[in-house]
Amino acid sequence: MLAMALVSVATLSGVSSCSLVPPAGLTPLPPIHEYVPSDWDLERRQELLAETAAATGLTDPPDVDVVRWVNPEDASDIAVECLRDAGFPVKQEADGYSYGSNEEDQQDAYFLASYVCNARYPVRLDIDRPLSDEELDAVYAHLEDVFLPCAAEHGYAGLSTPSREEYARAMQGETLDPVYLQLTREHHLTGSELERLLERCQLRPPGLRSHEA
Repeated sequence: MLAMALVSVATLSGVSSCSLVPPAGLTPLPPIHEYVPSDWDLERRQELLAETAAATGLTDPPDVDVVRWVNPEDASDIAVECLRDAGFPVKQEADGYSYGSNEEDQQDAYFLASYVCNARYPVRLDIDRPLSDEELDAVYAHLEDVFLPCAAEHGYAGLSTPSREEYARAMQGETLDPVYLQLTREHHLTGSELERLLERCQLRPPGLRSHEA
């Protein structure tokens, strides 16, 4: 999970005390009402739904039409409203929501309702599309010029800079992130320590896949 977190574009931009000026060439994503899913997005949605069905034991999940696509920051609130409308008193949490029934039949019904709600209100997937060459250039330059010096200031000096080609493969999900491997294998960072570092040092350049609320 941590290895994939470092590869993720959308979820670990972090907060940095370093420069927050967006690099040139990073174009913001359209506001959600102008978002049009690509073929890649639609295929990825089906993959994610299949993964959800497999993880929750749904052997014959229903076909569900999209009601509307949503921004990631709105997904939890929308899912809570959808599930409550379906009769499940889910509890809002700081990092999402939870449902506490231990009855097997209720769990199965909840998993189905959760699947349907996620399918009706999927999170926009232009955030997760493969990066363009321009975006890869910006990410790699930010790694060299901002993240690695910032990490050194916070006690993680000596991290080697991967080649652009090596880092591009990691960013596209083909290999593990080489920076993650150094941090965990050479500096032995735990998950919480890695999270704290990413709060101090922004891993991705500001403006990468940014979008309006």
